[in-house]
Amino acid sequence: ELNSKLARNFRLIAGSSIDHERLSNTTENGHSGANNLLWNAYTEAQWTFAPRFGIKGGLRSTYSSMLEKWYLQPRAELAFQLSANQNLSLAYGKFAQMPSSEYWISAEKMGFQSANQVMLNYLFQGEKNILRAEIYHKTYQDLVTYNSQENNFYNGLGNDGKGYANGLDVFWRNDNDLIPALDFWVSYSYLDSERLYQDFPVEAQPAYVSKHNLNWVNKYWINSLRSQLGVTYNFTSGRPYTNPNSNEFLGERMKVYHTVDLGWSYLISQQKILYISVSNVFNFKNEFGHRYSSVPNAQGFFDSEPIVAQNNQFFFVGFFWTISTDKSKNQLDNL
Repeated sequence: ELNSKLARNFRLIAGSSIDHERLSNTTENGHSGANNLLWNAYTEAQWTFAPRFGIKGGLRSTYSSMLEKWYLQPRAELAFQLSANQNLSLAYGKFAQMPSSEYWISAEKMGFQSANQVMLNYLFQGEKNILRAEIYHKTYQDLVTYNSQENNFYNGLGNDGKGYANGLDVFWRNDNDLIPALDFWVSYSYLDSERLYQDFPVEAQPAYVSKHNLNWVNKYWINSLRSQLGVTYNFTSGRPYTNPNSNEFLGERMKVYHTVDLGWSYLISQQKILYISVSNVFNFKNEFGHRYSSVPNAQGFFDSEPIVAQNNQFFFVGFFWTISTDKSKNQLDNL
């Protein structure tokens, strides 16, 4: 890698790398013991053209010996310092990804999967507060598609898929500022995404995508008890799944998932901690989808049962002893 400061406000970075993958799967019609060399080359320029403005632009190229194709990925970012502890940036990038090796044995030639991304980022970093927010828009092209799968072979394999993702991520941490001895952080994400890829018959929200996710962690130090009380709340909106009794692909939604977890840390001495925790204190009956019968019943419907956790609650008691030359260190921040 070359990293050179050509002028007081201008820096140039360039480099390259080579990665090797070997395909171990074999089929009658596919590759056997094939090798894939990925050669990456990149260059990036950073220019601070005004006291509070900076711009970064670059180009990355990737070559795959398996695909026998090059792919160019331009990227750019404009940053503005709003104040001493606030920054705003706007970034654009094109990204490429190799199809998974499981597909290589089913097609002689495939192409890179690609995505275009635009992201607006805001960051506030104070002495006791951090606030970070991002909004983004992504479009996907050339995703892997196939008609059906038989054993390890994919029929009708190609790069005809597409999709999009619109999202928002927010993170806020407050350290003993609003309430003395209380450290908390909240993270929230919103994701609206649909894809037409793999064997999807229509463009739909994938089963692994949930639109709303919330995580709220609170840690309160009680000095008179030499104890830290922790409370965590997690929420996830229902993910889609396919009901064979309906004609709509991925048309059903799971119930929302949420838990409240409690933890208590007692500082026996500076490096010894007794820790007790219980998950899902209120014993919410969370579900993770439905399991359907492979054959319909006498009325022509597929019977189902919810997929649930084997145990809704989990209790833990532990003892943590930090052994180090620094006698002030312990695991309290990680509990």
